[in-house]
Amino acid sequence: MIRLIGNEFKKVFKKKTIYILLFITLAYIILSNFIIKFNSNDFTYYYTGDLSYYESELKTLSPDNPSERPLYIEIKSQLEMTKLTNEYGGNSWQAYIINTDLSGDINTIVSYECTNEITDSAYKEAKQNYDTAIQKFKDNDWKYFASKALDNVNKSLDEQYKLKESTKDAETLKSINNTIANLEIEKQVNTWRLEKNISYEYSF
Repeated sequence: MIRLIGNEFKKVFKKKTIYILLFITLAYIILSNFIIKFNSNDFTYYYTGDLSYYESELKTLSPDNPSERPLYIEIKSQLEMTKLTNEYGGNSWQAYIINTDLSGDINTIVSYECTNEITDSAYKEAKQNYDTAIQKFKDNDWKYFASKALDNVNKSLDEQYKLKESTKDAETLKSINNTIANLEIEKQVNTWRLEKNISYEYSF
């Protein structure tokens, strides 16, 4: 199996297109960082008025009203993310994680508080993820999230290679190969992020 995976890696990296895509991705990351760094209107996950807007909207909704409950959960989740984002700064690396990796966990926690649709185990997992993330925020440990992302990509790659091994259909194989190529790029990006100490901060 290890030899098979090794052979598949060789096939992928023998293709010139993979290196072109990797170069384009790296160039895009570097260019984006320079544009954001020298742009006076830096991207931010928090804008003045967001907090008051979500707070005022939440007051008009009730979690006890079945027709309003989904919107209430959505608005409250956004409010909690906005509060947390504001605490660390709209263009901080923590803000990126809050609005990407942590958004689902926050939504699960809020949903658990408002409905009976979330299981105890799902809530406990989301709460553990949330508590871990908050501690990493305080420790300024963005590499924890980059390493986690890299691990997830490697797991996905293993799954795709196993799937490819058992697939005969040409169209399905084509789709799997495209997925593998994209995952290889994502893997390289996360590897470079860790090796070159490139955090998720937008003002980096």
